[in-house]
Amino acid sequence: MADKSSAKTQRDRKPNFTQEEVNVIQDQVQKNYKVINEKFGDGITNSRKIAVWSRISILVSALGVANRSPKDCKDKWANTKKVAKKVFNNRNKEQRATGGGPQPKKLSLAIERTIDLCKDSASFKGLEGVESVLDDNSAALPEESASNSQDLFDTPPSQPLSQSGSESILQPLPLISLLPAVNIQVPRPVAAVV
Repeated sequence: MADKSSAKTQRDRKPNFTQEEVNVIQDQVQKNYKVINEKFGDGITNSRKIAVWSRISILVSALGVANRSPKDCKDKWANTKKVAKKVFNNRNKEQRATGGGPQPKKLSLAIERTIDLCKDSASFKGLEGVESVLDDNSAALPEESASNSQDLFDTPPSQPLSQSGSESILQPLPLISLLPAVNIQVPRPVAAVV
């Protein structure tokens, strides 16, 4: 078993992205923002998105730090967006706080640029709530329909319930009164003598 684990060759790790590489990715994402972030549809196809990420990877690899694949560049952008979103949400939470505590840390240039680029997207700011047009009293039934309701137990089984416009066939059932009275006695636990 020890031979198998030592026989595995260790994969060479690429160097971390430099600030110049991140800047190139952010510049190109900003130029191609609509293609990268829009859903598939008119003019936005998977092959077009792949072509954009291939172009970005060629520009990043041209800097000479490492040979970056389109997947590497796409993953770096996704991770940068994740970190920026977390920082953006924490900063908004701190602004709503009552005060006290240390000053917030200065953001890196890459995070600030990513926040500026994505701050209007729904994934950053969330979705707005919808105001209800109904007031509190509109959910109540009109009084005449409540007083003229048809009781399910007064109608013989062969006769169907009427379904006029003002009456509803869905009425609450008095289930408690239908249950037989049952008297259950639960034995009390005996206290242990210590």
